[in-house]
Amino acid sequence: MNTSALFSPGRILGAAALFALLATFAAPAPISARDLFLIETDTGVQGGGSSLPDLVEDFLLARGPFSDLENEPQYEAELSYAGVPNAIEMDVGTLGTEVTLRIPSTGFERTFTGATRQEVEDQIEAFIKDEGAREWGRFQHEMAKRSLVAVTDGNPNSTTARAANAAFQEFGRRPGRTRTERFSGGSGQGRFGFSFFPGYSRFKAGDFKGEAYSLHFALSARLTDLIGVTLVAPASYVRMEGAEVYHLGATAGIPLNLIPDRPGSRWHWQVTPSGGMMGSGSVDFAGGGLVEHYAVTSLLSYKLRNLTLSMGNQYGTYRGRNTTYDDYDIHTHVDQRIVKHGLTLSLPFGRSWVVDLYGEDTRFRREAAIDRYNGLGGDLVFRFRGGRGYFKAGLVHEFADDYSAYTGRAGFGLRY
Repeated sequence: MNTSALFSPGRILGAAALFALLATFAAPAPISARDLFLIETDTGVQGGGSSLPDLVEDFLLARGPFSDLENEPQYEAELSYAGVPNAIEMDVGTLGTEVTLRIPSTGFERTFTGATRQEVEDQIEAFIKDEGAREWGRFQHEMAKRSLVAVTDGNPNSTTARAANAAFQEFGRRPGRTRTERFSGGSGQGRFGFSFFPGYSRFKAGDFKGEAYSLHFALSARLTDLIGVTLVAPASYVRMEGAEVYHLGATAGIPLNLIPDRPGSRWHWQVTPSGGMMGSGSVDFAGGGLVEHYAVTSLLSYKLRNLTLSMGNQYGTYRGRNTTYDDYDIHTHVDQRIVKHGLTLSLPFGRSWVVDLYGEDTRFRREAAIDRYNGLGGDLVFRFRGGRGYFKAGLVHEFADDYSAYTGRAGFGLRY
């Protein structure tokens, strides 16, 4: 299999664009109306909104909420970015034909001059597209350390966290089995399989509220009793305060059954190395990029009478990868490590039903706005006779300081 072609930036970004188009038509109206971005001048003029490019353009051209600035010879302004105050400073002079941009967190400063306000705005846009792409990437990296809703890193809805969750959901947990399956080896039937799980969540991060639609699709093949291969394709559409963010990825894993799950055996141990790419993008945040990730996930299970206790552990690395898209240079300054741990208790009842109760702990090992969050959840599983497939529906509550989310998922898996 040519994995380099499968995970190429062009394929991922192209698929992300298609997913974004579909999600745009399916998404409902925003659930709240708090400004993600706010610009305030020393003259008392201010304006806010959910789209950073639109807000900055209105400011530079002195229109909309900033129309009172049209005849002001000079003024200073501060921009709050997704809850981070004074993220960007702008000094305007000569009736808007001279603008100095400063980013305090990175030390960047540059002055743009032109004959008109429009010419200055065009210069800044061209700078961000090309020469300033590296500086903007550094700015996004700093915002991930401070903003509870940054796009690429540092919080439960970011690109890195979603990549880690997709791998852990597939390799660090598995649906419980009935009593019959546990002693007959029902989980070993079938060489090929797939699973499909859509989900919906509502969250609150600091002063901001949002919702997310997600899809988790996986294809698997069991090559022998000891080794297999799995391809995972997670996708999500996040909407917060009117701003839209898209994530789409691809992950390949090789499950290794170091202690095979055989009839009568109490122990099962599976270790899965995995790797892949996840792309994200948001016009409203003027952010996103490609994140390359690698992880090792361990799943250790022990059968005790009618119960099964499973422990999942995962360590992953996440690095940004530079690329270009639609004439924009995109520099993704991400260098993160994420550790996940989880315990699952499976309780079978009746002929075909199982309840899974689980808790998870997630930690960003490098600086992040939300460096740790936890989750408590439960799934109700209906197993087909013979272990050929299952339906599953569940709810999980994730929480941390200044963060709370409820996610519902329902879907199915089949083997043949």
